[in-house]
Amino acid sequence: KIHLRPQGSGSVGMRVLSSVARLAAAAEACPVASTAAWVREVVIGLRLCPWAAGALPGLKVTMALDDALVLEEMRRVAATPAATSLVALGRPVEFEAFLELCARVDEAIDAEGFRGTVQLASFHPDYRFGDTEPVGHWTNRSPFPTLHFLREDEVSAALAAVDEDDDDRDDD
Repeated sequence: KIHLRPQGSGSVGMRVLSSVARLAAAAEACPVASTAAWVREVVIGLRLCPWAAGALPGLKVTMALDDALVLEEMRRVAATPAATSLVALGRPVEFEAFLELCARVDEAIDAEGFRGTVQLASFHPDYRFGDTEPVGHWTNRSPFPTLHFLREDEVSAALAAVDEDDDDRDDD
C-alpha cells in the first residue's frame, strides 16, 4: 500500500479538509469531475504525492456503479504500459465497507495474476489509518470513495527518482 507523504509546511490537514469539503459539496453533481479536481488541487496542488503531476496527462478517471467496471479498469491498467486509473465509486460507501471492497479488489489482483504488475491505492472521505496521528489520515481523504490502480513498475521508478532526489539534497 502506498502511503503518500505531505511535503512542505503549514497545516496540510486543514488545507486538505477545506478542499475535500468543497469538492465533496460539488461532488453530488459529478463524481468524475470532483475526483479529477481533487487530484489537481489537493494531491498535486498540495504536493501530497511527489510524482502525481507526471502521471496526470495519462490519468483516466471513471465512475463505477458496479464491480464490473472496477475489474475492467484493473485489467486495462495491467495490459497498458504507463497506465493509471482512478475509479470513483458513484455511490456512498461507509469506510468499513469500503475497506472490505478494497480487500476483495486486492484478492482479484491475485486471482487475475496481476500481483507484481498492478498496485491498488485507496482513498475515501473518512479515511483512517489504524494508529496514525489524525493529520496522517488526510493524505488518503478524497471527495468520493476511490480506487487507484497503478502499474507497479511505474511506482517503483517514481520512488527511485524521489529517493535519488533526496540523496542529491543530502549531498548538498
